[in-house]
Amino acid sequence: MYPETSQPVRDCYHIYSDGTRHPVLFESRRDKIYAKNLLAILAFHYHVALYAIVIMETHFHVVVRDPQEKAGRYIGEIKRLLSKYFHKSRRADLLGKGLDIAWDPIMDEEELMRKIIYVFRNGIDAGFPLLPECYPWGAGRAYFQREDFENYHKVSDLGVREKARIFHTRVDIPGEWYYDDEHMLLASSYLDTRFVEKALFRSQKRFLAFLHVRKKDLTDLDWECSRKFIEEGSEQTLRSRAAALAGQLFKAPVSRLSQADKLFLAKEMWKSRETLSRRQLARAVHLEPALLEGILH
Repeated sequence: MYPETSQPVRDCYHIYSDGTRHPVLFESRRDKIYAKNLLAILAFHYHVALYAIVIMETHFHVVVRDPQEKAGRYIGEIKRLLSKYFHKSRRADLLGKGLDIAWDPIMDEEELMRKIIYVFRNGIDAGFPLLPECYPWGAGRAYFQREDFENYHKVSDLGVREKARIFHTRVDIPGEWYYDDEHMLLASSYLDTRFVEKALFRSQKRFLAFLHVRKKDLTDLDWECSRKFIEEGSEQTLRSRAAALAGQLFKAPVSRLSQADKLFLAKEMWKSRETLSRRQLARAVHLEPALLEGILH
């Protein structure tokens, strides 16, 4: 099903919240609409391209491209505004000690396709009884289908104050976006489907091939997301250490280093036993794991 070789990608991330900490977080339709709109509006505000989105009762997922390195601010604002939303509705206890959000670098096209499909399928894999495009809190009919916009409303028809009131934001949402009767923004308005369809999957047939993934692939991705939060403390420490060492050695952030400099950084961290996981180390220094095989002993 997968190509023998997969091209590397840059600045792509799988961002998701910890679904193991909250029995129910986005309980009502209003909660899910607010969260879904928020993720889209903030992505637009911070110039983060959205490739996939889904809101579940306990957590959310997005797949993004962040060429301007604003994902950190994007995540920070998601945390702040969701916290404000739950405090305002007197449900701050739902957040417990806070909202944990992870972001994993995506290394190549195959991984990017698998992550997009994983997010697209999340509703049905959690028990939703219909097709993925029917799940209301995901991408809907955005991929390889065309929406009938006659049943929706255009944002440009709203005045500034009305737009701010309906969408709970002062961000100047694009007028060409559409929304439904419940004020949920249409995913096909803001997802970068042109990239997903034309540049990544390249055909509907290939998209469908990835859509029918093996159960083991889904289980592996579920475990990867859960394990992330178990390991989060150590990985955050590792990234901080990589950033500090890059500044010390190269006077530059990790993302701006050449591949050769990143490899040197990885070797230095491996020698000092910062971690015993090559995959964790690869993520910390923004390299493909395969590049570290054979050079770290």
